[in-house]
Amino acid sequence: MELFVTNYTDRVGNEFLRVRNVEENGEEVVRILTVPQFCSYLGHSLVDDVQLVKVKDNFWPQNTVEKYFGDYDNYVCTWIVEPAVRVIVFGNRHYHVPFPRLLFKIKVSKGSVVHKRCFALKNGDDKTLYQYPFGNVSDSGHICTGNIKIEGLNEAVCTFSEEFFLGKTNNDYYGNGTGRVKPACSQAKLLEKLEKLDVFPEKWLVETGVIEELLEKAVA
Repeated sequence: MELFVTNYTDRVGNEFLRVRNVEENGEEVVRILTVPQFCSYLGHSLVDDVQLVKVKDNFWPQNTVEKYFGDYDNYVCTWIVEPAVRVIVFGNRHYHVPFPRLLFKIKVSKGSVVHKRCFALKNGDDKTLYQYPFGNVSDSGHICTGNIKIEGLNEAVCTFSEEFFLGKTNNDYYGNGTGRVKPACSQAKLLEKLEKLDVFPEKWLVETGVIEELLEKAVA
């Protein structure tokens, strides 16, 4: 077995070792360990107490902006989801509507999503945050998952946004649309308008802040 070790420090000062070992059959396994864990791993002492984290190539979503990584049970990730036509459930109806470009940020602690935020973005604008135009997201971007159960993301961070899109929307945080879209209208009316379109009209988005306020923080 060949062992390759590199060290790195995340943006909040935590030091980890990236351990890559190549088995005799050629299989490669990558683990992220703290220094004490690595010492135990090498010495074959307290092996049962060592949490080995196999890093999967598809763990981080496409368009990841930044991440703070401890292990699979503790991390923060910010990523962008590109515009697309999606199904959204409101009341007893299913609508096929265009979504704008979205920015997600989540914090996972002890395997559970403890903070989650979502904002809209305009294409070509890498500085400005806009309100998520539908329900279940507060003015400050905090997501109310409601009937969506998201406990632990053992396979990939990107499962969060997929589960988010599968959930129903309602008028929680939406109100009468004031501050959510412009011109203000009910969510039902907004969805009816969007059903006739292929692209979300970015002029309808409401500015709410700047991306720098969201990034460079190890908390969501």
